[in-house]
Amino acid sequence: MHQHQRNLEYFVELSLGELPLFFNELTSEQVTHLRQFMEHVLRQEEEALRNMFKSLSMLINYVPNIILKPIIPKYFAPSIAAMITQELSSKQIIGLVSGLPVSYVGDTAIYLDAELAAEILIGLKTKMSMQVIEYTINKYPLKSLDILRFVSEKEQQIAAKFFNSITLNINDLMPERLEIYNKLIGGVMES
Repeated sequence: MHQHQRNLEYFVELSLGELPLFFNELTSEQVTHLRQFMEHVLRQEEEALRNMFKSLSMLINYVPNIILKPIIPKYFAPSIAAMITQELSSKQIIGLVSGLPVSYVGDTAIYLDAELAAEILIGLKTKMSMQVIEYTINKYPLKSLDILRFVSEKEQQIAAKFFNSITLNINDLMPERLEIYNKLIGGVMES
């Protein structure tokens, strides 16, 4: 049952929304096959774009941040920005992110590997980190749980305040998400 739940969560995250009703009609095996097919297609697409993202990340090294900061949100969708971000050093990422709109940073974070997104949150100034955490929790609560597994106690305490107002069906959460959710909610109750 856990694998079926993970597969369903994969599609929810992929669509950034709710599952279409036809998923209720699919068997666990069909959902698994559909996920494998989607992962294969997405891997092929990503491979085709990987060289372009590497080239863009190299180009970013030669353009001052003051020029990049207004250009990035205007011309790069968050999903594209995330792929370029994966090719940058932590120092470069923090330098760029600190001047971008909170909503753009939050929308981009959900496409990043959870550990990298957490590393960025930890590297930001407290005020911006708190704003990004609040934004992502309100807009993407499930992905936020994935990211919050890798942040420090300080960021988790900040996040706990915002998670208190979010309604999640904890019966549908994967064990890893349930663990961090309980830790966050428990932290609020203890405070």
